[in-house]
Amino acid sequence: MERTIQTGAGRMWDFETDEEKGLLLSICDITGKVLFEKEIFVRKTHSEIIDLTQESKGVYFIKISNLDGLLQVRKIVLE
Repeated sequence: MERTIQTGAGRMWDFETDEEKGLLLSICDITGKVLFEKEIFVRKTHSEIIDLTQESKGVYFIKISNLDGLLQVRKIVLE
């Protein structure tokens, strides 16, 4: 499960998994350019605050993957 919370400094994502695992969290623009990338280790739940206030308005994608490949992609619209 994923929950997105808008904060003053950016956005915070909460992740919940059924197991402990390492994940790669990345944010890309519409052209596929990686703007943010971080390896995280999730133990059931994890929160990550990512500051996107310096990015232009538009569509971005948050990608979450593990060693087996892509787990999920979510669209972000900055207005």
